[in-house]
Amino acid sequence: MTQREKTMAVGLVVLLGLAVSAGLLYYFALQPFSEASDRADREEKLLDVKEGELASEKGQIQGILKVDPRLSQWQDISLPPRDPKVKRGQTVTEEMKLAHLRNVQVDYEKYLADMMRNARFKPDSISVQTGQVEKQQVAKGKQPTYERVAFRLAGRGELSSVTAFMEEFHRAPLLHQIRTAKIDQAGGRAGGKAVEGELDVQMTVEALLVNDAKDRATLLPSKLDFTPRVLADPPRNYGLLTAKNVFYGVKPPEPEKKKDPEKKGPPPKEKPKTEPLEDVLRFMKLTMLCYNPERDRWEATLYDQLKGGDEKKLNKDALDELVIYDRYNQVALDARVVYVDARQLVFKAERKFYRLRLGDFVYPIFPREPMDPGELRELGIKAD
Repeated sequence: MTQREKTMAVGLVVLLGLAVSAGLLYYFALQPFSEASDRADREEKLLDVKEGELASEKGQIQGILKVDPRLSQWQDISLPPRDPKVKRGQTVTEEMKLAHLRNVQVDYEKYLADMMRNARFKPDSISVQTGQVEKQQVAKGKQPTYERVAFRLAGRGELSSVTAFMEEFHRAPLLHQIRTAKIDQAGGRAGGKAVEGELDVQMTVEALLVNDAKDRATLLPSKLDFTPRVLADPPRNYGLLTAKNVFYGVKPPEPEKKKDPEKKGPPPKEKPKTEPLEDVLRFMKLTMLCYNPERDRWEATLYDQLKGGDEKKLNKDALDELVIYDRYNQVALDARVVYVDARQLVFKAERKFYRLRLGDFVYPIFPREPMDPGELRELGIKAD
């Protein structure tokens, strides 16, 4: 073998060695490292997704707790889920569960009835009936997390009774809610004459029994770590709602009785029979303010809660006449609409201007609360 052939053979062996080394390096080092790096990237992305989902769930939980802070203490304020006489680990039969559920329903039913009596609903009108029991839907063989018990309430009372009941209900340290509420003028549903100031109330109330809640022998918990704030903060005086009754309007003051001095001469001419101004206008309510793009103007509607019927449409152009009649067909208010926008309706009556905002009743704004010149200037209204 010549020197040249020896050199070529050595070079070939070296090249083969390098190729083998490169292959071994790739298969035993570079490829596993690349695969591990790809797996790490995938896991990191998956971790980011899971952390995002966790943050979203935490946000949802905070949102739920903001709506109903009581849920943060569900273990303490759930209705008692088990009979406290039954020890942990003891076998509980279906008969025992049903017996405990009936006892809880009776206690809660009495609690609701007492709450309505404390709110001064008429005792003979109070009715509390137990509705259906709804269990959480779970897979076969698993225990439901909670049971929802429904109750139907009915009663008759004034608006102050309704607000007092709802305030006490929301303050109660129990995991419950008012699902539906329907309120009518007393007697109105049957077509009879409504009793002044009284309301017929129907509600559906739901309460939860959560299986993992703490056991207790009483319906209400004896002590909580803190009282959840479920009403407005800072506190409100909900009794003020009765000062402007949305069902009956503002009640006018009793008129003073005056004795007419004796007069001699011919008897005065008999005046036409009229209804007191306040008895007519305290039921007239501004129910809507809206912009009509086709007419390029603001429009409003006024509704007579006593007579019912269609709403009266108003604007300051074609429908600016605001004339209201009493039950004797006498004019109680003769006014003209002069201004309407997204916040208010302004009308002129008896040479003065008056403003109604959404939800306002005509009385007592007219005739007690005329607008001052400064308010008229801000709206560009020229006083006569």
